[in-house]
Amino acid sequence: MHKDFNAYKKLVIKYHHTLDLVSDVALAHFDDKIADSISYAELIKSKAEPGATILDVGSGSGLPGLVLAIALPENQIFLVERRQKRATFLKIAISQLGLRNAKAFSTDVSEIKEITADVVTAMAVGSFKLLYCLTRHLHAEKVVLMSRKGDDFYGEIEELEQAIGVKSKLLSPTPSNTANVSRETIYGNLVAIEVLGGLECVGM
Repeated sequence: MHKDFNAYKKLVIKYHHTLDLVSDVALAHFDDKIADSISYAELIKSKAEPGATILDVGSGSGLPGLVLAIALPENQIFLVERRQKRATFLKIAISQLGLRNAKAFSTDVSEIKEITADVVTAMAVGSFKLLYCLTRHLHAEKVVLMSRKGDDFYGEIEELEQAIGVKSKLLSPTPSNTANVSRETIYGNLVAIEVLGGLECVGM
């Protein structure tokens, strides 16, 4: 593993209990968690414009946000975490890892104003509709939403499209590879969709 990822993992281990970062089970499989976050970075490289601004919502212990900042040094990464202890960890990690392309916010995403996001990532924030509607005031003209989903993700996409009144473009996964996940510790499919940003949400 790249030395910067190892340095990040060491920080998680160091502050794990003090700042309530991850469960003991998650810590035992943290290399898999980092690898999963790297898959977010690879998908962003292949599907988003070069230098895209990335907003990571509910960053927690830095998955995928801190990993994205390490893997994508040419991109600006904004990490949002409203739990104070975990937000404190994000700020410590950004400083100690020297991540000049990352900034952490210890607030609710609704309170943030100064970002225009091309890509919005999340691991545990709820449906695509919720993710879109929570962040729509920060969207670029087109925005890519990216998150891990179960096999029912087509229903989530349809729910979002009904709420904003436009169709989205499915970027990943393709129908042929939606069912298989190689690591037992990683949930579901990494799904990315592109859609017009900033639209009003009906039913929110």
